[in-house]
Amino acid sequence: MQNYLTGLARRWYNNLTIYTYTWDEWNKKQSNECMTPYYFHKMNLIQTCNITGKNVVSCLIGGLKDRTLQNGSNVERYETAEDLYRERERH
Repeated sequence: MQNYLTGLARRWYNNLTIYTYTWDEWNKKQSNECMTPYYFHKMNLIQTCNITGKNVVSCLIGGLKDRTLQNGSNVERYETAEDLYRERERH
């Protein structure tokens, strides 16, 4: 996973004492996880990595495990991560 991280995010990851997840596990919304915990956990990682703009929406959508949800969540459809969250939380 550290190959994907730089700066503060990489330092945070390097200071972890236990590596219990692969990159795919960190990156994906768990099938039994509702949108709220997924959203806030992912947003914490996104902020740590200084990801901004439409890239935030793209990261959130890219981590959705449900391909139907992922395919139905076009990045261009959402101006902000909050727009995506509000719509997905209703479903």
